[in-house]
Amino acid sequence: MIGWLKRKALAATSQSQEKELCAQIQRLKGMSCEEIGFLVAGSTILRLKLTSDGVLPPEALDLSMPRDEFKMDMIPVKLGSLIRQFQKMGQPTDAAFIMTWLHSTRALCNLDIRVFGRDNVGRVV
Repeated sequence: MIGWLKRKALAATSQSQEKELCAQIQRLKGMSCEEIGFLVAGSTILRLKLTSDGVLPPEALDLSMPRDEFKMDMIPVKLGSLIRQFQKMGQPTDAAFIMTWLHSTRALCNLDIRVFGRDNVGRVV
């Protein structure tokens, strides 16, 4: 019974994350090259800051490094919290920068949405 309930919860989570990631991809498709460049630069700067502050461990975005799966599952939760904080502070640009890493870390943690993560990276690169 518990296994069935866990599978249902994971399926619902995957569907929700897939919907959010597809919406992000649509927003990226509507951006100009300059806007995407700004997003990439800002996201990179914020990733470096989050890494140096210990919020985002280096292994969160590098599959070649040993990973603590529970710790990695909590990274999207932390990033989601940061996004809400930036939005409350009236800093939607910083929230958008973190959304890049939120979707990337979700895709690394959830095999069902990884293909959408590749679409996201392919659009930005």
